[in-house]
Amino acid sequence: MNTTVGKRDIDLTLIVTQAMTIFVIAVLIIIANVLNIIVFSKNDKILPIGGRCFAISLASADLVMGFLFFTSLVGCVTQEPLIDSVSPLCAVLGSLYHTAVTASTMSLMLLAVDRFLAVQWPLHYPAMMTMKRAVAMALVGWIFLASYSIFLIFANGNDFYAYHAPAYICIPIYAGHKLVILTAIMCKMIPFGVIIVIYVRILVIARHQLRRINTQVTHGRGHGRGTGTGAADASSLKAVKMFFAVTTAFSVSWTPYGALILYYLIGDTTSEHVAGWILLLASYFVASNSFWNFIIYSAMNSSFRRAAFLLVKKTLCCTHSKRSPVKKISINTNSVVDNSASS
Repeated sequence: MNTTVGKRDIDLTLIVTQAMTIFVIAVLIIIANVLNIIVFSKNDKILPIGGRCFAISLASADLVMGFLFFTSLVGCVTQEPLIDSVSPLCAVLGSLYHTAVTASTMSLMLLAVDRFLAVQWPLHYPAMMTMKRAVAMALVGWIFLASYSIFLIFANGNDFYAYHAPAYICIPIYAGHKLVILTAIMCKMIPFGVIIVIYVRILVIARHQLRRINTQVTHGRGHGRGTGTGAADASSLKAVKMFFAVTTAFSVSWTPYGALILYYLIGDTTSEHVAGWILLLASYFVASNSFWNFIIYSAMNSSFRRAAFLLVKKTLCCTHSKRSPVKKISINTNSVVDNSASS
């Protein structure tokens, strides 16, 4: 009897801990990415239009992940699947999950391309990356990835998106399905290959620019390096460092989960052969990446940090002013008239 009660206490403690973890991660994801979207959309001094558009695309993908992660709270509390794996709703949520993940990778690739253009051709960059082109690139990418996520349902069968018990959410189940290799190549390998090539190229360009600046300083022609093209190059390279950190964080967070997916593919096995706590930690680690970007932006970009701080301060002040009662001040007009007359 005591053993049963103790087991129930342990199970209840585990459920409460998991529920609190899911709630905190989901709230942090939603708040952080709402701030990212507002700050990037209202402040043109942080980044050029292309970088801001693609950063908003990345934040939107993370925001979708936050709301999807929030749905797992129901399954955690009830210890019952929110929806059945064969349900059409599970396919919808799973395709949203797949779209958000691949859209994050796409946005990181577009950010790398945007930074390459800004560093390689700083004078021609404003003409090349206009608002219409940046928005069109992001929208076309989102539409294509959403269409492909839906296509996977019909190409691999209704069981491609299934309920993932350790994370309490519907996700793609890659083992034993067709087009998995094509999906991995198209949505992961090619984008990250492009990202690696671009950042290596940017590194070469940055070293060449540094040598040029040092040569100018040596020959006494470095008086204007703080203005003009030199300042623009320095600003572009700072943005490159920031988004390289974002890409690195994304890769690190997905490494454990990607290793599990690779294990499923090679072994042609299911999640039942892996310890539940490993899947749980890997899922939480991946989800937490969706609010890391706000921390990276704040740490590496002073303009973003100031804008975010002012936005939070303004929001809190407005909320406080709405809640605090407004005191009415009554003025004795008779005394004012008497005083003016006596003077």
